[in-house]
Amino acid sequence: MTRLRQPDADAAAPVEETPEQLAIYHRHYVEGSDADLDFRLTRRLMFMVRRWRKVLDDQLRAHGHSQAQWEALFSIAMLDGQATLTTLAARLGLEIPSIVGLVERLERDGMIARTAHETDRRSRRISLTAAGLAAVEEMRDATSSVRKQLLHGISRAQRRAMLQIFTQMRDNLDDIPITERPANKSRGVK
Repeated sequence: MTRLRQPDADAAAPVEETPEQLAIYHRHYVEGSDADLDFRLTRRLMFMVRRWRKVLDDQLRAHGHSQAQWEALFSIAMLDGQATLTTLAARLGLEIPSIVGLVERLERDGMIARTAHETDRRSRRISLTAAGLAAVEEMRDATSSVRKQLLHGISRAQRRAMLQIFTQMRDNLDDIPITERPANKSRGVK
């Protein structure tokens, strides 16, 4: 019998489903079917990504940083002096309002500098300061170390295959139309 594993409340360790829970699950997904395999695969992916983000954030916090800082500062470094709120939000896959507070904190902490854009009065360029660059280098080393642990035992060929698979999955997601939630609908409250 297939055993589904599900994280417990703190997501630290998986828990075996009870026979009753498996019976309920199998009312929705026939054991061994493509739907069963697809559900288990996407669920495993979801929980693995959550756990990866937690482990990564814990490692970065040990250095006085966070995953949000890492993603933003590394993206700013990659944009090499051409970052604006718009380009940074696009690179992070977020909306501008979602990153404004983070950018303000990074500026306040001396990690970035914002300067007037030479051709667009409404926009400001974002660049790393010396402290920001040092933080990127420190976080790069910390993330590389934990990434190496995550991928331990997985061959280069397997990692390349995973990258191709994840790229195809990302492309498939890009093809799914996003449906907008009606503005007046409450979220699950009747």
